[in-house]
Amino acid sequence: MTTGEWNSVHAGQWNRRYLNCFWYILFIAVLTGELNAIVRGEADVLGQLRYVIIPAAINFSVLGIAEWLFRRRNGWFHFVILAASTLVSAVLISAHYTLDYIQALWILPVMMSVYYFRRKLVFIATALNISAFWILTFLHPGLRERTRADEWLTMPVILLVAALIALNAMERGIQLLKELRMESEDKQELMIQNVIKDQMVRLDSLTGLYNRAALNEHLDMLLRYAESEGFSLHVAMLDVDHFKSVNDTYGHQTGDKVLRRMATAVKEGIGSSDFAARYGGEEFTIVFTDRTVEEVKRLLEGIRRKMEWMVHPELGERRITISIGLCPYGKGMARERLIEQADACLYKAKRTGRNKLCDHL
Repeated sequence: MTTGEWNSVHAGQWNRRYLNCFWYILFIAVLTGELNAIVRGEADVLGQLRYVIIPAAINFSVLGIAEWLFRRRNGWFHFVILAASTLVSAVLISAHYTLDYIQALWILPVMMSVYYFRRKLVFIATALNISAFWILTFLHPGLRERTRADEWLTMPVILLVAALIALNAMERGIQLLKELRMESEDKQELMIQNVIKDQMVRLDSLTGLYNRAALNEHLDMLLRYAESEGFSLHVAMLDVDHFKSVNDTYGHQTGDKVLRRMATAVKEGIGSSDFAARYGGEEFTIVFTDRTVEEVKRLLEGIRRKMEWMVHPELGERRITISIGLCPYGKGMARERLIEQADACLYKAKRTGRNKLCDHL
């Protein structure tokens, strides 16, 4: 993930958090200003104006403008955050300049710039706050008086060191993000490979239907549920009529094309809760769950008619039909018995004329 990509992910949500952070800082600053006025014995109107009301009013105005710009969803809102943090720091330092270490607040905007993972913003925040320190110290008499000559250079050095630390922390964060992305991509690739491998194991390579092993596994699971829950279950066996003559006359490649086309018709003729598999050769199996026998017969008849009228350009005018055997699940019936009964119905359809559906009745 690049820094630009990181910055674009949930940018609005993080900007909201930054603004909330400043509101918390402002609330703490008001309490601190009030305590400062009380400790200094200046809790009168003048002290309130100096330490609480005026600084709070200015900072409320700054954050109010920032809130308005935030709602406009400008793409350069990160510059607003840096400018607002610098102004808030300047106002607090100006109001409470007599407090020791108050000028440590100049580091705040530099630290805030790290969260955007953009080196340019760290440089901008550092330059902005060094300039703000010099300008405010020069223009503010009380602050200028309290600042020793060496501190005019010491504070910029401290800010530069803070920026260096921030840049290194940001670089480490970017490195971790890249490592996480690589790890995530590796996991996704492994997952895709496992899915493909699972499909290769469970799907028939010629028709794209499930294979016999997948059918047995799925049917065993359904039989357990049917036994405990009591929902209906029907198994149909479908066999292509006279398919051996197709292979003998037109070749196995042509026969494969016909099988693929018929498998597609089977897949399209059932519902999403039904299960179709290639049982072997030119024989297919469909498992219908939670359907009435009338619904199952209607779907199977639709597949049979579609097969009967399906055009196979490779076979000229010849049509291909299917025979179908259907058996419902009976309580306590094992998978082998269920398939055996459906297969028996299928061979009854073969013996009695083909191109028809026969059930257990």
